[in-house]
Amino acid sequence: MEEIKKTIYGLKLHEMLEVKTDVGGKIEITRVPGGWVYAFEYVGFRQSPIVFIPYNEECSKDIKFLESLKKII
Repeated sequence: MEEIKKTIYGLKLHEMLEVKTDVGGKIEITRVPGGWVYAFEYVGFRQSPIVFIPYNEECSKDIKFLESLKKII
C-alpha cells in the first residue's frame, strides 16, 4: 500500500517540513499557532524571506478525507 505523503495540514505544532526546489534551494515550512511560517533559502542570496501563511480551512477537507482512509486501511 502506498504511504500517504505528509502535507502542511498534517504537521504538529512546531513541526517542520522541508521542500527542495528545482533550482537548488529549499523551503522550510513550520507549523505555528494560527498557520505556518515559510522560510525560503535561495542559493547565492544573503537573506532569505520569511512569510507567515494563516490557516485556511478550505483545503483541509481533502486531508480529513485522506485521514479517514487511513483508518479503513
